[in-house]
Amino acid sequence: MDFARTVYSRLIHVIMILRFTLFLLAGVLFNSCDGPDGSNTNTPTSTTPPKTDTVVKTLFRPVPVNCSNYDREAQTFLDKTRVFEKADSLSTVSFTLPFNSEFQILEFIDKDQLVGSEYVEIKDAEGRTGFIIGEELPQNKGLSYHTHEVFLVNRYPLQSNTVTIRKADEKGHQVTESYTLHCSATYSFTEVYSIPLKGFEQEENKPNFRLFKYETAMNACPGQITTEFLYYDGKQLRPMIHGESEGEYSYYHSVTPYLPYRCGNGKIIHLANADVSNAFDSYEGRLRTVEVPKKMDPLNTIVVISEDVEYALDAEGEIVADKNGQSKKSFDSTSVVYYSWTGTKLIKLKMK
Repeated sequence: MDFARTVYSRLIHVIMILRFTLFLLAGVLFNSCDGPDGSNTNTPTSTTPPKTDTVVKTLFRPVPVNCSNYDREAQTFLDKTRVFEKADSLSTVSFTLPFNSEFQILEFIDKDQLVGSEYVEIKDAEGRTGFIIGEELPQNKGLSYHTHEVFLVNRYPLQSNTVTIRKADEKGHQVTESYTLHCSATYSFTEVYSIPLKGFEQEENKPNFRLFKYETAMNACPGQITTEFLYYDGKQLRPMIHGESEGEYSYYHSVTPYLPYRCGNGKIIHLANADVSNAFDSYEGRLRTVEVPKKMDPLNTIVVISEDVEYALDAEGEIVADKNGQSKKSFDSTSVVYYSWTGTKLIKLKMK
């Protein structure tokens, strides 16, 4: 009996030591954990439960939304942007900023979580702070580090079906160029580089054309993506070439421009939509490039391929697969057109 008690007592002692050791290890691990931003999340908290009215007030207080350092520098888009004293358009207007005024974003603020109206807390070049309406910010911008020209792009108000591109003058606060384009659900405006077309390649101390790509997408049936290439010739924005794609289950239509692109090793390829990030077609298992006939100037030739495809369906409306497991086409029409860039316009080339 005494032996059994001794064993039992020592077993309890060992269990207590193990529990204490595990508790210490857990404490060390918890204290060493960092938050998503790298800071320690183990901050002291009060053991006193919050009052009910405090909880209710917190629910409807402005909630800061994280923004990256990359997005903290911005410019105003409107001719006159109001800066409010509070995150409320009914509050006092502290001051106004003219078009293309630079400012620093302090916080994105969601004024009412139930409604989702967004304000932005800013600080201007003079150190003044306040709040502006979020949708008045430009959504995209194209900035040339060679000429310091800036193009600001926005859909304002957000419910409109167009976007406007506005260019600033050298002084910065005067609109010298405005261009309006159709807009679907989403859009992007980016500058395209490494294009060897005449007038576009960067040369030291020499003004050059700038090429921009505007894309807008509609997530519906059928889904649709439209691509517009615009170039700036030093005086105004001008349209260059257009692309589009549309598809719904068994039907697909596309018009794809292939622009010359200069690789890092100097090689010239003709790349679909001048899109390096989408240069590989994972479905077809091929590069999205085309060859240009040898008699044409590869530096100044743009290829446009139009394609209409309809896939065969079985009695149940399912797409039929061929013996290789690929979708069987019931209709396939493809046309190829070549254009030559003269330095000011595109000329359609006649193929013999």
